[in-house]
Amino acid sequence: MVTVGSAAIFGASCGASIASAAVFSKTALPELEKYKYDKATSMGCIAVAGSLASLIPPSVGIIIICILVDASIGKALVAGIIPGIILALLLMLTILVIGFVKPKSIPKLDFKVSWKERVSSLALIVPVLFIILLIIGGMYLGVFPPTIGGAMGSVGVLVVAFIRRTGMKEIVHSFYEAVLLNTQLFPLIISGFLFARFMAISGLPKTLLQLIVDAQFPPLALMLVVVIFYLFIGCVLEFMSMAVITLPIVYPLLTGVGFDPIATIIILVLLSEVALITPPIGMSAFLVAGVAKVSPEVVFRGVLPFYVTCMILLWILVFLPEIATWLPNLFYSRI
Repeated sequence: MVTVGSAAIFGASCGASIASAAVFSKTALPELEKYKYDKATSMGCIAVAGSLASLIPPSVGIIIICILVDASIGKALVAGIIPGIILALLLMLTILVIGFVKPKSIPKLDFKVSWKERVSSLALIVPVLFIILLIIGGMYLGVFPPTIGGAMGSVGVLVVAFIRRTGMKEIVHSFYEAVLLNTQLFPLIISGFLFARFMAISGLPKTLLQLIVDAQFPPLALMLVVVIFYLFIGCVLEFMSMAVITLPIVYPLLTGVGFDPIATIIILVLLSEVALITPPIGMSAFLVAGVAKVSPEVVFRGVLPFYVTCMILLWILVFLPEIATWLPNLFYSRI
């Protein structure tokens, strides 16, 4: 549950689900293994918790979709806040259920920490809160556009390091770790782009979408078909490729039958993230497996309970789009 909560906070200062999964694979997984948590459950939790970065602003996925469909980036980013918080709470609830059904997978630990230590440890959160306020505050106040929020976050991290007088050795090591993670990440992304290019040349995605258009399904049936379609292509494509190939057709198709434009963006972002943990080639699951140096099947086995949770939230958003639209409508009505 702490891993999920930390991933939600980190997502507010990161914006990329794959980056979040990579970071927590390096930081949280060793601690979970140290205290004998089930490895599959731990890695499944980390892979899915990375999805929180795609909903909680500054979300790279939301920004990309808004650019592709010419929608309001500000409204869509605000719309992701409540669904992101709900997803975090549902994932924590899922962990409680797993612990009840399979007690051996989540052992009970007896920690004795004084209140003085608990209060003093809150000071460690201050730099993270500074980064979150810098990114989100800067975007919403118009100091810089959302597309460079991540770069400003990096500058903020360097400022924090300077204030805390972090040694050059630690900073260089951080750069080294970042490069190391990217060397594991980018071959997967490049392979995904190559495969996406082959898919685009074959015309399969457009053919499938055209079949959906010609069938003239009612709204909910159309959404079900889109969900199945995304899960099918998402298990072999990464997010950017899915977005570029499908959104020009899928987005106007869904909004044309009555789905709210902003809620549709949040649904498609969440759906894309669910697709990234779908067997047999979910990129987030493969990344966690690569960092942990285990077989991807282990991660997919641990992902299954959380996968169901994500699908439940997805359909809640379909039937109750106000969960996504209420906050942006409130926020922009007062501006």
